[in-house]
Amino acid sequence: MIIMEKKYKRVSKYPKAMVEAYLKHVEEWPQIPTMDKKLIVEGSSPGHFFRSLWRRFGIENMPPATIQEQATAMIDCAKAGAAAVHTHINSPNKDSQEHGPYHALDAGLEGDIFDEVFKEVDVLTLNHGWEVITAPSGQRVADYVTYHKELVERGNGPKYIQGSVIMTWNKMGGPHSVEAITDGVKDMEAHDIKPLWNLHIDHLMWVKRNFLDKGLCSEPYIIQLQMGKHRDERYFCDPWSHLGVIYEMNLVKEALKGCDYTIGIHPEGRNWLPITVMGLLLGCNQVRIGIEDIFYMYPHRDEIVKNPAEVVAKVVAIAKELGREIA
Repeated sequence: MIIMEKKYKRVSKYPKAMVEAYLKHVEEWPQIPTMDKKLIVEGSSPGHFFRSLWRRFGIENMPPATIQEQATAMIDCAKAGAAAVHTHINSPNKDSQEHGPYHALDAGLEGDIFDEVFKEVDVLTLNHGWEVITAPSGQRVADYVTYHKELVERGNGPKYIQGSVIMTWNKMGGPHSVEAITDGVKDMEAHDIKPLWNLHIDHLMWVKRNFLDKGLCSEPYIIQLQMGKHRDERYFCDPWSHLGVIYEMNLVKEALKGCDYTIGIHPEGRNWLPITVMGLLLGCNQVRIGIEDIFYMYPHRDEIVKNPAEVVAKVVAIAKELGREIA
């Protein structure tokens, strides 16, 4: 079959100068640097959900309980693309394995778990290092010093806790007082442990006035926004979840103008994935993901997260599709 070539009317031929002007216009579009930052992916395990929750969906051995299970979970996160891990180590006793997690502050145990991790991978340890104790006065106070010293002694340096979380959720009183946090930050700085400001956004200026402005913490400041963490249900619907990420990240930028800092996000709940992606689009420096506060993979489906590395792999893939470089 021969298709006869037809002559079509109204064929426009653009002048060469017009074509060149248009090409020049496109070539001169400036880059937008918002996402031009390396992304630190932090894998969290074993988290706060109990084994009975996963069993309802036919999944066993979650969250990790034994020493080897906990080490393997963090190794898998690193192999999936996590440069850092966050853990509240789990007591490996029988009851914890049956019902857990039952978190333990045991420098020997934590060292044993991470020694297994370090046999296979090299990761930043951004962990939990405080506990609430009863002071001689009878008051409940947060101790940010004792466990850090035990870990530093166990590791002959900050091997097992290179960064430690600071809670900022009760500026009006309670165990995480200005005095307790001040003592903790001074001790962290003395032992090369980086303070990680787990920031609830309504405490931003409280943190700035009481700690950052006083020079207690060296730059760069590590700001980690708690977006719905630990049953705080502020991020349960759209579009307010998306707008919340925009609001919180830009509030930090406004408050810390002139400072050297990074912004991380710690998402939680059903909407963790859209929150994370919005953070990636806005150029956040770090995301903590895994199973600390994440159970469902998607906001609109009941697919269960089977292990923390599965979450890390998904976010790494999304970040790369967006052109984000993984640290």
